[in-house]
Amino acid sequence: MRKWAYLKKPYYTNKRDIVYKIMIHEQKKYTLVYLYCARDAVRCSYDNYYPDLESALEDWENEINAEGWHMIDDPLPDCQDDCIEPI
Repeated sequence: MRKWAYLKKPYYTNKRDIVYKIMIHEQKKYTLVYLYCARDAVRCSYDNYYPDLESALEDWENEINAEGWHMIDDPLPDCQDDCIEPI
């Protein structure tokens, strides 16, 4: 399962990089949250590891904007997991 959303307000990872959207990717043994440093980015700049989906949602659910989550398909074989569109 993968879903992405824009954040309510930008999240500063450091003095230079600002995260505008995230994608949650639930896998069999863990969940990843990909962080994107541009509104139109298709590849992530950072990622966070979580032991399960519930932990990831607990950290991020209140940070997404009013549009909510956009569900997307799992990546195609041999495609990058963090790409919102298969390449």
